[in-house]
Amino acid sequence: MPLMLILLKLQIKTMSKIYKLSLLGLALSLNYLLVHGTDNTTTGGTTKPVTILEDDELPPQWQSCWNVELDDETLFCYGAVHWPITYELYKNAGDYDAKAKSDYKQLLSKWRETQLNTQLTDPSNDCLAISRDFYCAYYFPKCADDQNQATPMCDYLCAIWLLRCPLESQSYCVVQSSEKTCSLSIQNGWRGYLTLFFMLLLIAFTLY
Repeated sequence: MPLMLILLKLQIKTMSKIYKLSLLGLALSLNYLLVHGTDNTTTGGTTKPVTILEDDELPPQWQSCWNVELDDETLFCYGAVHWPITYELYKNAGDYDAKAKSDYKQLLSKWRETQLNTQLTDPSNDCLAISRDFYCAYYFPKCADDQNQATPMCDYLCAIWLLRCPLESQSYCVVQSSEKTCSLSIQNGWRGYLTLFFMLLLIAFTLY
């Protein structure tokens, strides 16, 4: 085999090893950053200054809608809110979650009385079944696109609430919206479709 061809193959193999090592080094570096985060000190060992801004001093993109879900598994509404919420809601999620939980517990207490007294029929099982989603949708309304504003309750959700919880407060639905972007709308992902499907299925069982 010609010497030049042998040298060329050796060079290719060497370049291949260097390329693989480079990728490995990059992967390890990224892994380190993900685990440990970036270093907050300079080469001299001094801490870099940190500037903390007030809420109204934040750039506009941080004051608009947050495309995040509630990620705290200890919250009552965890898993029930799957749409962007306002920055104010995001900061005070615990307070609003407590309100939703309080309303639910009041309804649950009344429902338990119906289990002890057969003469009581409200709230029904059907009412209790949708109450968590209803309260969470009310206290965590969807944030409007490009505006840090909350959207009203979905009109179809309010119609279901009135049908299945007629003796409960309807004040949650003073303002309603037929827009597809309202909270718990079918446009909010596959969970929205499933929620709507099961709600309609339960209504069908109620009527028939």
